[in-house]
Amino acid sequence: MNTSNSPFFFVLGAPDHEMQEIERVCIEAGLAYAYATIGGSVVRSHEAYMADGMTVPVVAPGSRIVFVECAVMGLRYSDIVDHHSPGDPGFGKTPEQYYEGSSLGQFLTMIGREPTAYQRVIAAADHCLTAAYQGLCPGVDPADLRAFREQTRSKARGLPVDVLRQQIEEASHALQSAPRLDIAGAKVAWFEEDPPV
Repeated sequence: MNTSNSPFFFVLGAPDHEMQEIERVCIEAGLAYAYATIGGSVVRSHEAYMADGMTVPVVAPGSRIVFVECAVMGLRYSDIVDHHSPGDPGFGKTPEQYYEGSSLGQFLTMIGREPTAYQRVIAAADHCLTAAYQGLCPGVDPADLRAFREQTRSKARGLPVDVLRQQIEEASHALQSAPRLDIAGAKVAWFEEDPPV
C-alpha cells in the first residue's frame, strides 16, 4: 500500500483492541503508521512511553508525526492522541465525553472520519468501561459492550463464548453470596480461599 501521500505518520503504542482498530483504519485509509518498539519488539502497555524505535525506521519528510499512547526517544511529534495522563487531550473526560476522551475517538476526529457503532463500543470500553456498562456513554448499548467484551475475552483466553459466560455467571454468584467485610466504610466481598476463576 502506498502511503507516501499520507499527511500523517501515526506511531502506535501497545497493540490492544483500540490500537488494533486504529491500525486497521490506517491500512484501510492508506495512512502511514508504525508501532513503537523497544529493542526491536513492539512495546507493551507498561513500556509504551519509553520506546527507542519503531517498526518502520523512516518517516517521510514533512509528515505530521502523531504519537498514539506512546513516546519514542529522539523523535519529535507534532501531536499526541492519548488520555492516560494530565495534559493529554482526552485526560479527565467524563463518560458522556468518552468519544473525545478515547484515543480511537481522537484519532478518527483527526482524520475526519465518523465512528461506526462498533468503534463507539471500543472507545467507551477503553476510556470508561464501568460507566459504559452502566449505560452512561451516549450511543453505546451496554448489551453491545457486553457482547464485545465476551467475544474479545473468550478469544484472548482461547475459550468458547458460552464457557466464558458460565465462568462469569459463577464468579458473579460467588461475589453476591460472599460474606462482606467493612473496610474503611466500603463493603468488600471476603473469601477464605481463592475465589472461583
